[in-house]
Amino acid sequence: AGSIAFSHCGNSDPNVPSRLSLVTASVDKIIQSKAISVANDIVVIGQVAFVGKSSLDIAIEIHTADDSDHIPPIVTYSKSKLLSSIFTFVARDKDTGKAATINRLSLDTKEEEELAATRAAIAS
Repeated sequence: AGSIAFSHCGNSDPNVPSRLSLVTASVDKIIQSKAISVANDIVVIGQVAFVGKSSLDIAIEIHTADDSDHIPPIVTYSKSKLLSSIFTFVARDKDTGKAATINRLSLDTKEEEELAATRAAIAS
């Protein structure tokens, strides 16, 4: 979740250090839908679900690797889903410690719009 949050909030130039510090503000319910077997490989997927002015939600899911070629968008039910959760991060300016504005979210699919609308309703 942290890697996705930092990737979303980062600038486009890897040679310029980020002025942001991201703090994990909360982790929503971790929902385990099925038992996770140590005998099977797993795939962890995640995406930005919602962006506020200085906070963002990252949706994380764990799926069985057997179905990794057919993993659906995060919003959709999947028989391969084993676990899901939402991580909320807050951006702070490294120099001042105050809230920092982060990059907006570009919604490209209907599934992304649905997920963002759900998270926006929770955030308000």
